[in-house]
Amino acid sequence: MPGRAGALRRQFGIPVGIMEGVADPLGKMVKRAYTYEASRRLSASMVDEG
Repeated sequence: MPGRAGALRRQFGIPVGIMEGVADPLGKMVKRAYTYEASRRLSASMVDEG
């Protein structure tokens, strides 16, 4: 949900998600979260298969 927070919160009259200093770390965080979730699902499916 960092994308939603970045789109809603405003600083200096613009959404903070547009600011480069915020957008880049948020993008990296979302990328890591997606990777972790994919790894978790793959691991779980491998355990389920035996």
